[in-house]
Amino acid sequence: MNNSEEFMCPELRVALCHLKEALRCLLHSVVFCRSLGAHNVVTPMSIYSEQLELGYVKCYSPDLSIDNLIETRINAFATLFERELAIPTHTHTNVPPSQGTAELRIGFYVPRAKRAIWGIFKPPG
Repeated sequence: MNNSEEFMCPELRVALCHLKEALRCLLHSVVFCRSLGAHNVVTPMSIYSEQLELGYVKCYSPDLSIDNLIETRINAFATLFERELAIPTHTHTNVPPSQGTAELRIGFYVPRAKRAIWGIFKPPG
């Protein structure tokens, strides 16, 4: 049984030179919003993007694990996107190679609480 909810954001158009900064702003904002009310207390950090001329909030983690994970994903996405633009295989679409499009999906796993089966078997803890 699939226990998921899907939210679609409107299309975001950015120049290739602003791709990483736009992803950074978007991903940090989503992660920060998802962390509110979680068991671990997060420290918000206000960031201003000179490139995009806007501010956003990100989660501060002393060990930089969140930053490292987001930066790794941003670099992987940007590399794939730039590689796809470099290969002239866009003949199957009406989109010229200079105006490539990509879709970014973010998934969150939230474990469900285990329940007793017919009141007989109870999970440990």
